Amino acid sequence: MRKKICFLLTSLMLTAFAHGSETYVIAKVTDILGNIKYELLTRDEYAELNKQIIEENKIFSKVIAECRVEWKSDAERKGVFQASKVKARKIATSGAPYRDKEKAMEKLAKLEENVTEKRLEELDEHRRKWARVKEEDRAKEEEKLNIWRESFEMVSKKMQEALGREIPNYGFDLIAPNPNAKH
Repeated sequence: MRKKICFLLTSLMLTAFAHGSETYVIAKVTDILGNIKYELLTRDEYAELNKQIIEENKIFSKVIAECRVEWKSDAERKGVFQASKVKARKIATSGAPYRDKEKAMEKLAKLEENVTEKRLEELDEHRRKWARVKEEDRAKEEEKLNIWRESFEMVSKKMQEALGREIPNYGFDLIAPNPNAKH
């Protein structure tokens, strides 16, 4: 009798646990410039985002090829299309799923803090590099950044047109700061 009661209680608890609580995952999402963002998602939200990224990746190579052709056909464009700097978006889980949202939020906060620190370090490095650029070389460096920006914007625009929705970007200005800004 005692075993039956224990079994029944255990079954009820497991059923309530399975239906009553949501499972959360921390998703590591990389944008088309390689910038990372962590998001707290439910399993369903993760599956939906993964589905969107798979859809984007199916057309990514085609979009890059179209951009290259358009870039080459435009006589006014300078430089080479920066296909190597633009990558397909990626998604992965970071760690095991969480049943406790509070713990998941704590982990997310730590991960976001690490990403922010890394981005700030990269920004400082870009500022130091920019400060070392000689005045006569600044125009050349600005042109490189502009080609990079134009390449990114072209791919982003074509992806959005093909998919009919916006493609998120997590910090282009941090990675390639405006060279005209005063540092």
